[in-house]
Amino acid sequence: MKKQKFFKFIEYFFFASTTFMTGVFVYYLYERKELDFLKTLMPYFGILLFASFISSVKYKKK
Repeated sequence: MKKQKFFKFIEYFFFASTTFMTGVFVYYLYERKELDFLKTLMPYFGILLFASFISSVKYKKK
């Protein structure tokens, strides 16, 4: 049982870190002005990432 919880924690941690690093990478490109068209979409992109993370965690709990 403990092993299962540990692997579930690793899975959550991996998903959270990849989501976070994707956001950081997009923000880095945004700051370098290579993604100028994303200026207006940036807040919505952050909300979308957060919502996808929350929904996946809720889905995994079932």
